[in-house]
Amino acid sequence: QKEYDTFMTDSKVDKSAKSTDIEHKTAKKQDEEQALQVKSTDLEGTQKELDAALAYFDKLKPSCVDAGVSYEDRVARRKEEIESLQEALRILNGEDLALSVWGAAGAAAAAAPSLTFSSLALVFEVGPNALGKARLLAT
Repeated sequence: QKEYDTFMTDSKVDKSAKSTDIEHKTAKKQDEEQALQVKSTDLEGTQKELDAALAYFDKLKPSCVDAGVSYEDRVARRKEEIESLQEALRILNGEDLALSVWGAAGAAAAAAPSLTFSSLALVFEVGPNALGKARLLAT
């Protein structure tokens, strides 16, 4: 009888421990399943964002990477753009204003105060391949 009582006591303790272990593992499983669901939803959203970004990149790539223009053409356009910007800077600094407004022949007439501007506007025209020209508009 003593062995039976010991066996029953050990069995109750073991059963209690295993029941507690099952409860903990069941709760952990539910937590992990919920975390998996949240992460799956996050993955779907992130994948959609990535797909949209890649589609936008593919849309922009042709306008950014122009393989049809030779190196010499790009250098010439950049040189033209730099010269245009330097001219605009000279105009804004007041240098070369007479030459730009009246032309080289009318530089002597620049001293005459007969022409006044209500405003000057610097316009930068952007052409293909993000190269542009600056020009001064007098109004």
